Amino acid sequence: MPTSMRRMSCFSFGGPFFAMLAVLYFGLKTFFGLGTPLFGDESGHILGGLSIAKGDILYRDYIDADGPLIFALSWLIGLVTDFHHAYFTRLIPVVCARASAVAVFLFPV
Repeated sequence: MPTSMRRMSCFSFGGPFFAMLAVLYFGLKTFFGLGTPLFGDESGHILGGLSIAKGDILYRDYIDADGPLIFALSWLIGLVTDFHHAYFTRLIPVVCARASAVAVFLFPV
């Protein structure tokens, strides 16, 4: 066997295989997780955004322990998704995680 031939290890094929498994796993978890009930904090944030949209004043008409930024973000998301489909905000971390994975794959330095 010539010395110029590179030996292919099982690790060179394992990376893409495990990456596809991870994409499949997180895709399924996201798909089945979108229809589940909201978490306690999520519900409170969406209610705060809904109260802002209704014209209420935070910390007078709606009181929660979180800061005003999260309610402003929930209000903005409510403008886009009409508060009835606010559970689509769960896609934001998934999109960010996939974008970071693509960035790591394309720019390994």
